[in-house]
Amino acid sequence: YAASQLSVNRQVAIKTLPLEHSKNPGLVERFLHEAEVASTIAHPHCVTIHDFGQTREGLLYLAMEYLDGQSLEDRLQQAPISIPEVIEITNQVAAALTAAHAQRIVHRDLKPANIFLLSMPDHSVFVKVLDFGIAKLLSESRPASQTMSVGTPGWLAPEQLEHGITSPAADVWALGLLCYFVFTGARFWVRENEENASVQMLLFEMVMAPIPTASARAAEQQRAH
Repeated sequence: YAASQLSVNRQVAIKTLPLEHSKNPGLVERFLHEAEVASTIAHPHCVTIHDFGQTREGLLYLAMEYLDGQSLEDRLQQAPISIPEVIEITNQVAAALTAAHAQRIVHRDLKPANIFLLSMPDHSVFVKVLDFGIAKLLSESRPASQTMSVGTPGWLAPEQLEHGITSPAADVWALGLLCYFVFTGARFWVRENEENASVQMLLFEMVMAPIPTASARAAEQQRAH
């Protein structure tokens, strides 16, 4: 939701979790902990969290800076991005990850939908990485029909899928997949580019099948140029 913080006359964006999740003490505790941790990140390319908590009715909320622009996911659906812009975007995302990892905070769900491109007056590139530390939690709160699509697990590292282990390395893995996607316009995993691929087929490819180099995969997809 777009909202106004009356005390300082500031526009903010508010995210909420469905009210039924307030009945789950474990999820409430996790949400508040992750929000508290994420609010400690102070970096130009990380979204600023102003407030978080739970309303009298039990609704969990997160109030953050209001951003004008669009997600990288939406931008990629409109037209290809130039090479200089791609380099700038990935550099800024890497800077945000570096700042977070220095505080032992892992994003856990880095993908184009969680990377926001601000609308700048001079049309320059300025990135904000959204939902540090709580992205996975927010994803888990959505209906299974939304979280089990082929596109969702395609950004996760193999150890996240096999053992649920998350470390800074998982974010670096996701950044590699992101770079490949933005540079080539295709997803690295073959199954993600097939309309009728099942989640099981994708997971097998990610965990069990040999993984080629990015250059070899780009050649396979006729996108080496």
